[in-house]
Amino acid sequence: MKSSGLYLFFLLIPCWAVGYSNDPAALEESVIRKRLESLPCLIEPKYVSAVKGYLKTYLIDKRDKAQQILGRALIYFPLFEEELRKAGLPEELKYLAVVESALIPTAISRSGAGGLWQFMPQTGASYGLLINAWVDERFDPVKATRAAVQHLQKQYKRFGSWELALAAYNSGAGRVHRAIKRAHSRNFWRVRRYLPRETRNYVPAFIAATYLFHYYYLYQLVPQLPPLDLQLTTTHLLTEPLTIEEISNVTGLDPQIIQALNPAWRKGVIAAHQRQAWLRLPIHFMPAIKDYLELRRQYGYAFDPNSLPQPETIGPNWKKVHYVVKKGETLKKIAQKFQCHPLHLQMWNHIATLTPPEGAELVVWQPARIHRYKPGHYVQSLPIPTPQVIKTFSPQIHPQQQIPAHYQWHRIQRMETLLEIAHRYGVSLEQLYEWNPILKSTFPLVGTRIKVGIKKNHKRSLSEAKK
Repeated sequence: MKSSGLYLFFLLIPCWAVGYSNDPAALEESVIRKRLESLPCLIEPKYVSAVKGYLKTYLIDKRDKAQQILGRALIYFPLFEEELRKAGLPEELKYLAVVESALIPTAISRSGAGGLWQFMPQTGASYGLLINAWVDERFDPVKATRAAVQHLQKQYKRFGSWELALAAYNSGAGRVHRAIKRAHSRNFWRVRRYLPRETRNYVPAFIAATYLFHYYYLYQLVPQLPPLDLQLTTTHLLTEPLTIEEISNVTGLDPQIIQALNPAWRKGVIAAHQRQAWLRLPIHFMPAIKDYLELRRQYGYAFDPNSLPQPETIGPNWKKVHYVVKKGETLKKIAQKFQCHPLHLQMWNHIATLTPPEGAELVVWQPARIHRYKPGHYVQSLPIPTPQVIKTFSPQIHPQQQIPAHYQWHRIQRMETLLEIAHRYGVSLEQLYEWNPILKSTFPLVGTRIKVGIKKNHKRSLSEAKK
């Protein structure tokens, strides 16, 4: 898949790095071996020198980085588990993204591999990930995770072993096949010596990452929790362009939060390429966006989003709920009740077990207010727009945007977006929708002819540019 070193936050650790700088007893071999025996790991957790080196980095040398990774898991592990579960793959594969990117969605390796799952451009493209001036879907958490799941399925089907499948994910199936032939074995630990140096340590790195998440609390590691706006999120499938500025205007969200949740988009426009795209937002803001999109579809693309009632900024967005565990309840059951993930409950409450004792009091974070714009719905923190107010959202074309008398037909080219077409002809995206109503309900295919109204002076400049 790629040929550079691992994108671990500490890069590649030499196998001989076994000295302890802080607490020699922290990595006592007998203790770790005993814990590895009971570790629910996808592969046989052997305690080789490379595993020891990675554990030293996680637990002693780079504790701050390890605590950041633990916190970022609250953002991405729920997504990983859902996609792996849908594909019938082991949920433990989520730890592979820790090895690949340290759970940084915009990570780029020295060889150009990118995203949470570190796809090279050509490999990503083979799984349908789009890369152009507007978007790099290797950075899209949803689409990249689905591509990684497909890639892992393919490697496991080919080798029948997760150790070998992980090695192939890192270095490519060809290298693994050649190593198997040289070793005359399909046992990873025998094949390992014939693999590239980075790949030899890839499975040990996976073992260490798994160990970190199961035993971090025993080493006094405290996860650095990201803002709740990044932790408790939901997704919505967009079928039309939506700018980060629009989202911010409608919700009052900081554009940096919106960009952090949607890192694939390079120019502030989500679904700019006219393909379906996943929008991720905090759960209490998504209803407002869905209402906004419905209003935009109902009343046209030219209404002013500033006409919408603005969200109030008074008061917190999140509230702390105290919940007392009932008899027989598990964190999984409680998490379903509060629409969060068991990992959230574990890290919010600093507990290791998934079965807390009866009577234990848990802290649960929930939205303090839900933003809605649709008339007739209860709105906790926003004014309720009346039908008379909604009527003001009907599309209005400003005098300077009147449809010109001259038209030109444009044939959509490969990888061309409507925004690029609008910019080329000096018109707005809203005008393109007004002149071509079919664009409101479908994506234009390559070769589709659309009508563009142009002014005389702009038509002359286009003719001159062609010459």
